[in-house]
Amino acid sequence: MNNCNIDINNILNNYKVDIYEITNTKKKTFINMRIKKIFVINLADNTIRRNYILMLMKKYNINFSLIVVNRISQKVHSLIKNNRITKEELGCTLSHMWCLREIIKNNYENAIIFEDDIIFHKNFKEMFMDIFQHEYDFLLLGACDFSFQHLHKKLLLNTDNELQIKNQIIDHVDNISEQQDNTFEEQQDNTLQEDTFEEHQENTLQEDTFEEPPEDTIPEIQFVTKEMNTLDSVSSVKNMYRPDQNAVKVYGAHANYYSLHGAKVMFESKRDNISFFDKSYLLMFDTFENTSFICYPNLVVSDISTSNLNHSYPFLSKSEDSYYKRCFDNFQFTDYNFIYLDIILKHKSVNIREDDSVESYITRLIKYQFQSVTERELIKNRHVFDFFTIRDLEKIKFNL
Repeated sequence: MNNCNIDINNILNNYKVDIYEITNTKKKTFINMRIKKIFVINLADNTIRRNYILMLMKKYNINFSLIVVNRISQKVHSLIKNNRITKEELGCTLSHMWCLREIIKNNYENAIIFEDDIIFHKNFKEMFMDIFQHEYDFLLLGACDFSFQHLHKKLLLNTDNELQIKNQIIDHVDNISEQQDNTFEEQQDNTLQEDTFEEHQENTLQEDTFEEPPEDTIPEIQFVTKEMNTLDSVSSVKNMYRPDQNAVKVYGAHANYYSLHGAKVMFESKRDNISFFDKSYLLMFDTFENTSFICYPNLVVSDISTSNLNHSYPFLSKSEDSYYKRCFDNFQFTDYNFIYLDIILKHKSVNIREDDSVESYITRLIKYQFQSVTERELIKNRHVFDFFTIRDLEKIKFNL
């Protein structure tokens, strides 16, 4: 074991993490059936993203572990023998490594690690079911792939029309789950508005006394088993691709899926060579030749207008324009449930009026932030106003 190994293991052993087990449903849903553990990483001082994640995952009935971490100190940063990684980047890497180590320690069959700036595709449920008919070792559910437009676009076998079939199955499952879950949802409904964040977690954990419904009340969903589902050829996988060997700058740590084996490989690669977290992706694609892919369309994108790592792309800037042109093909904001939290945060003193809708409130904030009428319209048109309710926004603004 080299000095870097000793440093990382010692750092992780002393890494302060607050863990909140969030139970949004007691019933079997599309993602809770398929994924054994879901982590969402959040900085302790980022209240608005924490509130957002709690609301987002509740709307999707996703059970998860909220991993709340502190910004690392300069002292911890100085322990790492790599001058090329910033303090903020090291903090990101350590939070992911902590989750990976939890996957390994608990022998989870698979897991997803989300960051708190995620934005789901409107067809997230259908796309998820379509993809997870197979077993994988490593997936980027969303990527910042700067080689997509000139290298990877041509690799896609796109079958978006098949999502309509998946949608019928998903709706059937979700309708039954919602009917069985009414009592639980009603008890959760006002928690964020009435309680502190800590009280909310305690109340959520106390709800873990409901009995599971009888097995025959759950519709049978045919997920292909591991034995049936070894991918013999890359060409058999649709709506996904593998990076070309000449690809550069394939990034994105906001939505990663790992098998247990995949988690071990990623953890060991970072332990042996600490660096910015998503610089190890090409190693993962090389290691798992037939079981590692990037999903496209992305199931999940991130809000790039702000960043805890100083990697942001300002609104309507040349860098933002370049990002969307290089990383996507004709990116459509309204394919995703976009909302810009930073606009809300910067104008947190602006109260929600009694007669406000989501659109009227967000429009007012945009008017305060942008001087140009053209800019206002461009930013407004990125937002989706029929996903979150005005009451949801009140909870997202809670305790700011």
